Amino acid sequence: FPSLRLLDLRWIEDVKDSHLRELLLPPTDSKPGCNRLTDQCLPLFRRCPRLSRVDLRSCRHVTPEGCARFCEDSGPPAPPPAGPPFRCPEEKLLIKDS
Repeated sequence: FPSLRLLDLRWIEDVKDSHLRELLLPPTDSKPGCNRLTDQCLPLFRRCPRLSRVDLRSCRHVTPEGCARFCEDSGPPAPPPAGPPFRCPEEKLLIKDS
């Protein structure tokens, strides 16, 4: 992932080599895109206060409607550590202004 700038694993328990391999290596079947993520993963991004951009455009099971609902549910800016809400300027691209 050439755009990955930081991967902080300090608070992660039970991470295995296979988890990192799946996250960081290209898929072995040569098909682009995230095949396992769905709209149900979206609320997890609220737990990452420093996360400012999530590009889900290649995730086939994440829907534009789910992203729009997630941004609507983000509500008004929250105090730290949550920070500002996400917005969706492009289909399946989540941005949090800093």
